Amino acid sequence: MCQDAFVITSAEELQEVIDNLREQQGDLTDCEVKRGLGGVPTVGPTLSAFGNMPSGGTIIVGLDESQRFAATGVDDLAAMRHGIAAQARAAVAPPVTVTFDDYLVDGERVLVCDVSGLPIQHRPCRYQKRAYLRQADGDYMMSEADLDLIEDRKRRAAADHTMWSTDDARPVPGSGLDDLDDQLVDDLLRTSRARNARHRGTPDDLVLRDLGVTTSTGELTVAGAYVIGRYPQRFVPSWSVTAAVQLPPGSESRTRDLTHIEGPLPAMLAELNEWVARNIHTTIVYRPDGNAFNEAELPAVAVRELTANALVHRDLGPYTRGKAISVRLTGDKLIIWSPGGLRGITTAQLGQPGGRNAVNPSVYRLCERLSLPSGDRVIEAEGGGIREARRRTADAGLRPITFSDTGVSFTAIVSRNHLLSQADMAWLATNARDHDLTQTQRVILASMSHGQEWTNKMVRDEFDRIDSRDAQVLLQDLAARNLAETVGERGGTHYRISPTLPPAADGVITIVTPSDQQVLDFSVEASATDHEPVRATSPRPAATNYDAVLAEIRATGPSTVEALAGSTGLSERQVRYALHRLAHDGSVSNNGGRPKLWSLVEPR
Repeated sequence: MCQDAFVITSAEELQEVIDNLREQQGDLTDCEVKRGLGGVPTVGPTLSAFGNMPSGGTIIVGLDESQRFAATGVDDLAAMRHGIAAQARAAVAPPVTVTFDDYLVDGERVLVCDVSGLPIQHRPCRYQKRAYLRQADGDYMMSEADLDLIEDRKRRAAADHTMWSTDDARPVPGSGLDDLDDQLVDDLLRTSRARNARHRGTPDDLVLRDLGVTTSTGELTVAGAYVIGRYPQRFVPSWSVTAAVQLPPGSESRTRDLTHIEGPLPAMLAELNEWVARNIHTTIVYRPDGNAFNEAELPAVAVRELTANALVHRDLGPYTRGKAISVRLTGDKLIIWSPGGLRGITTAQLGQPGGRNAVNPSVYRLCERLSLPSGDRVIEAEGGGIREARRRTADAGLRPITFSDTGVSFTAIVSRNHLLSQADMAWLATNARDHDLTQTQRVILASMSHGQEWTNKMVRDEFDRIDSRDAQVLLQDLAARNLAETVGERGGTHYRISPTLPPAADGVITIVTPSDQQVLDFSVEASATDHEPVRATSPRPAATNYDAVLAEIRATGPSTVEALAGSTGLSERQVRYALHRLAHDGSVSNNGGRPKLWSLVEPR
């Protein structure tokens, strides 16, 4: 069974997925939504597509996409489980493993079906003799090239391959030394001789052969032609990149600044980074001293590392010919797509110690020795590029980078959405100007200003790749600076804004709900462990989101989540969070119908 698939284990995690679905306004690459009313839906194509993905995927039954993924519920959970399990056993071949759980969402029971991906030797998974591939907006039949790529992967997995059996070590027919870029050759030879004493007295042609640029017959290898060839697209036109700004629906045209990028790998990387730089805008960033400066909305280092990874690790085998790297910039994200998937590691291992497995080892070795015109190396020689890209996006206050591996393609997505609003940055500039805080601490402190409390586990869940010790240090540092105060002790410790600081004037921060707590409040009593409920022990502060929601219901009467969001100015997630807490307090209840109306509970 494939590992590292994201599995929904709590109602809070399910709510996070629903929020993401609403933000994307459609299904996700690893998540399919079914309404589920009127019988068991046909999910054979989706089961096939998730079975063909290394990490599988999730089917959620009981949400209505046409109603912005509102919870409509499942009439008969047992029958729905049985029907989907039967399709997983008999409708697809080989069968796939599905685990089930159900959660209460806005009073409706929603079924979550986690589908495990099949090992490579058991792919492709087929439904009605057709193999399906997952894309963000649905399931598509695999092309013959995709199926050939899977068969090639199976052959490789079954054999003990050396470096010279990799795709980038294959000879390029009709090529020779005259097809190389002289400047790149000079840079490569100079760097190699500086790093390796054995190459200092070796003729150029032998050094190039040692580095995998040429074969014993004098032809270029795929790596040599692709990385330092004068014009690699002469041999394979799809060794290139297409980049475009994707315009929103309703625009006069679909794209803007459509660019076809060609040349040797370092030249393509430099041109691609320039394309991204000219199509993104700058944003105002506040220094700890309160002064503002302009900064590119996407960190240049993160963009360079991700685009370099796409160019270096794209599949160069014969079954991906015709597939170029695709880069798209939308209103809210940068999407980098490359043919072929990961090999030997999973998306969860990217950027981790030992989480490196070069798809093209010869390409990787050459790029270690080459630099861009800016002086930056093409790739990070120690495999820390992904880790650095994650750190830079976190420092810039952006949402974490997401990665998706379908088995035949790989996608990296960088959000353009910042975790801090202009109002929050202004609040921080006023109230934390004398403190040199990290970006993560700034986000947490701004969230606290809106009434949110934080725990060690919440920090680990919300921010990409922060371990328990680092989370503890940054929270304790806020308390040591008198910017936050602690409530409780040991496993039940919570951190909230210091009473010496003013609260924020509005509620723009999305409240983070920890998955290990059923009851939350701003003044809490210490629990025995992290996994026990936290019980309220004192009144809530006055200026909070749920007080605003309660006041609105009191003023206007029974109302829906959507109406309350519109009248209070809060997000639907904030309203829903407040309603659940008010319901636990016994202050409000819902009618259990459609539309779901929330009203005051009259005191006895």
